[in-house]
Amino acid sequence: MFNGVEIYSGGGDRSLAADLDHDPLRGPPVTFYDHAESKAAARMRHTNAREADLAIDNTVCGSNDRDQSYPWTCDKMLPAILPAGSRLRVWVTRDGGTTWWHRVYTGTGERITRDTTAT
Repeated sequence: MFNGVEIYSGGGDRSLAADLDHDPLRGPPVTFYDHAESKAAARMRHTNAREADLAIDNTVCGSNDRDQSYPWTCDKMLPAILPAGSRLRVWVTRDGGTTWWHRVYTGTGERITRDTTAT
């Protein structure tokens, strides 16, 4: 749930990463467009949102022992794909129950290549 709107991981819409710097030969990593966290970041970029909340039912990739060493996790990449100075609060819960993990990501905008709010 992102600011009251349901979003889901998956779908493979690479256009969500069109405004992000990535290796042109390999394409963007899935953490730039396919995870709920990256979809929330894309909405923040496209609407120029400064603050947002995201509630998900799974851990943020890279936030647990199993995948902390991976280079392209959401936990590592979210700040770079969020607008500079923006804040995304991520809450992890199961079935609307108790929150068992929470983190605030502050955007650096390092991977954003163009202004997505211009018309």
